[in-house]
Amino acid sequence: MKTPPSEASYSVGLLLAGLTALSWALLAIGLKFALNFASSGSIVWFRCMVAAALLSLYFVAVKPQQLSVLRSLPWLGVLAALGLAANYFGYMKGVELTTASNAQIMIQMAPLAFALVGFFYFKEQPSLTQTLGFVTAGLGFAFFYWDQLLAATLHVDQYIEGNLWLVMGALTWTFFASAQKVLLKRWTPQQLNLLIFSISTLALAPLVEWNELSQWSPWVYVLMIALGVNSLVAYVALGEAIQRIPASHVSLIIALNPLVTIGLVSWLTLSLKVTWFQAEPIAWRGFVGAGLVVLGVVLTVVGRNKTSVTAKA
Repeated sequence: MKTPPSEASYSVGLLLAGLTALSWALLAIGLKFALNFASSGSIVWFRCMVAAALLSLYFVAVKPQQLSVLRSLPWLGVLAALGLAANYFGYMKGVELTTASNAQIMIQMAPLAFALVGFFYFKEQPSLTQTLGFVTAGLGFAFFYWDQLLAATLHVDQYIEGNLWLVMGALTWTFFASAQKVLLKRWTPQQLNLLIFSISTLALAPLVEWNELSQWSPWVYVLMIALGVNSLVAYVALGEAIQRIPASHVSLIIALNPLVTIGLVSWLTLSLKVTWFQAEPIAWRGFVGAGLVVLGVVLTVVGRNKTSVTAKA
């Protein structure tokens, strides 16, 4: 029987889960800002490259024996890496063509799709809570999509294209997460991160506008490095949080990150009146939809953790 975490360990776990949520909330805003200086392909490649480089340095210095994952190259790990690379690019295009808040809401399709994989592939039994979560999230997506379509009357085609990229990103993340669930039976989370970020760097290289890199100023490089560090910090903090507190508690905190993004965007554009970030039009329908999506994801994830403990990797 698993020993309950100590109060100190639980507090650290909550802080780490909060760090993951904050990192992902800031990431959406940072990516939107970075588009002023670089193309989507260059940004996602640089993010993966920084994360892979930092992890490589860590393993070479501290745990060189765990570099074996790069020599073995498990085929499912390669496919998982390609899935995450597609997720990164799809999410980036969604941010480019729509807004940071829209991308954060629509990408919540990913955990919902992962739950469906649990039902049909991992043979998990859906609970009443999960069913209610799916219905609630579906209603939320409808409200939010309706609101954003009305706000994007001059760029409806662009908005629809951006959301199609986000759907692709959500589905490829679902494949990545499903493959990772299997791979964790043999490899550690950080070994998988090294493998996945390294292969993603290679896979995304053809999308880079190499001439852009020579035109970046030093502070743009600082921004791009910060985005890469953000990615690594979020995944490392997530793994450590799951080791300290129940996964359902971690999920509850992380599911709030779209609302954090919306709050930060409102603070930047309304309170600070920054000029480098465009205000995002969200009416009451959008706020209601966002809240329902988050609530639906929370219900789905909590229901999944209650009914499928033995299915966790």
